[in-house]
Amino acid sequence: MHLFMVEKFMVDGRHDKCKSWLVAHGNEQDAAIYADWSSLMVAIQSLMTCLAVAACNNECVVGKLAVKGAFIQTELSGIPVYVQCRGKLKELILRVLPNLEKYVGNDSILYCRLKKALYGCVQASKLWNEKLRAFLIRLGYEQLETEPCAFRKIVGNRVYLITVYVDDLLIFATQDELDRIKSVSPKSSDGSDGSWKCTLIFGYAVDIRRRTVKVDMSYYLDKVLQEFTDLKVEVLPGKKNLFALSMDSR
Repeated sequence: MHLFMVEKFMVDGRHDKCKSWLVAHGNEQDAAIYADWSSLMVAIQSLMTCLAVAACNNECVVGKLAVKGAFIQTELSGIPVYVQCRGKLKELILRVLPNLEKYVGNDSILYCRLKKALYGCVQASKLWNEKLRAFLIRLGYEQLETEPCAFRKIVGNRVYLITVYVDDLLIFATQDELDRIKSVSPKSSDGSDGSWKCTLIFGYAVDIRRRTVKVDMSYYLDKVLQEFTDLKVEVLPGKKNLFALSMDSR
């Protein structure tokens, strides 16, 4: 098991925060034991459709809900999983929980049995999916057959939508419904009060206006392409040779 830390940045390059993940070595598990270990990640077409619906509906507000520590809120079930903690990670754990010293073996490794579905565990995504799905169903939502990563709730002539990207939820509803969902999600952090015009959605800068949606990834693209100074500009729609390969290209 390892501890990973990364810096997160906004789409315009501003520093956002530092995040860390405690990750288990899922490659040492027998994946054949688990029938399904996929994550809920909404298709880009579905996301764009929901954004278009929001832009054309005056009553619809959009809010995002990022669940903190989604996997470690999820109970691990089935075959027990044991992990080894060593080196600096072991020292950090014992500094916070010195009573675990008795579980350190003669090889100076701290042995632990997981109670929660850590990142890296083969079955973690599936267990989190099931927990999130059950939560949304309790709120009156149904999972769409054609898009399992989207949930819908119909109230009178209103349609509320929620799209899921692992542990990030994008909610298309009225302000009252948005507030209700957030009120029953105490272990979450959200970057919106439901009334924003431009924000970050799954890595995109999105500007929602009346009957118009602008999706921008210019900063990210500039970072990716900054080392390529001899790229030519093509006007879309492209011609037949738009993607023609050049043997001189890097």
